[in-house]
Amino acid sequence: MAPKRPRHSDSGLGTIEKDTLLVSLKELLSALGKGEDEYPRGKLLEMVQNLCNKFEGTTGNQPTTHVTLSSADKHIVDVLKINQSLLAITDAKRQEIRDLGCTDTPGCISMEVTKHLVRLVRGHTSSDTEAGIRILVNTVLLRLASAMSLRDVGVVIIPEHPFVGIDVCRGSGNFSLNGVVVVQTPTQFTSHFCHGTIKPSEPSATGRGARFNIIEVKVLDILSAIPQVAATAAACCQNQSLAAIRGCITTGEKWMFFVYEHRDNGGEIRLSDTFELESDLHGLALVLGLLQDWLGNANILAQDIFTFEKAPIPRG
Repeated sequence: MAPKRPRHSDSGLGTIEKDTLLVSLKELLSALGKGEDEYPRGKLLEMVQNLCNKFEGTTGNQPTTHVTLSSADKHIVDVLKINQSLLAITDAKRQEIRDLGCTDTPGCISMEVTKHLVRLVRGHTSSDTEAGIRILVNTVLLRLASAMSLRDVGVVIIPEHPFVGIDVCRGSGNFSLNGVVVVQTPTQFTSHFCHGTIKPSEPSATGRGARFNIIEVKVLDILSAIPQVAATAAACCQNQSLAAIRGCITTGEKWMFFVYEHRDNGGEIRLSDTFELESDLHGLALVLGLLQDWLGNANILAQDIFTFEKAPIPRG
């Protein structure tokens, strides 16, 4: 009797081997997608994609159990021709944004409760790992979601959103932001985003009135994440034909905001100073106010909170 073929679950592949194979398959998919005139796509493309889905733990709209995280470096920024420059907050706007951030809307998590939750997280959660600091990030974002979710508009938080069809590092085979995507959408679509039947990085999402911010999470060094958010923002703008997208980089305690402008031959990412929650949480209202403005104007380049400094930031 012929030996029985092993199923994928019996293949003996460990996590590292599976991840390596998944990256290779995605690189093949990317190559096939670029060579439509030279490569027959059809059934072969479908078969390879199905195999990728099996290793990722996804089938159609089923939950994603594994996502290959992207890891861009400054070389990607140079390849994509992305310039960097500064945003400086105006004194006249600082108090206005604080007031926006601390305003309680009907049914939202109050500022007092939010501060209490942040203190609990600080006192009972390790911040030595990304998983730990995400608890703090999500606490801040839950306040944002509750304050901005009204009768007609809802806010959805999507950790490690897989940017389906967008290789954010061009050939790396890595498709997921190492952080969070926060989506503002009409309430009739909120559950669809929560359950993955609509994805914010798909072009159809914009047609449904959705807009989103990219939030990259880092344990220590915020500056090291700049290439990552620049590459992801560039890919999203190109995929959805957007002129601009906003987002931020955070350690949970520190937050840096950015605006990315997409251009025909490259782009420009404009970065703010780093804002801290501070030990007494005096900075929480300012961070929340900036998050509200950023999400409410997610794809709008023009803003009056910051002044634009044309002097470029050194790429280091």
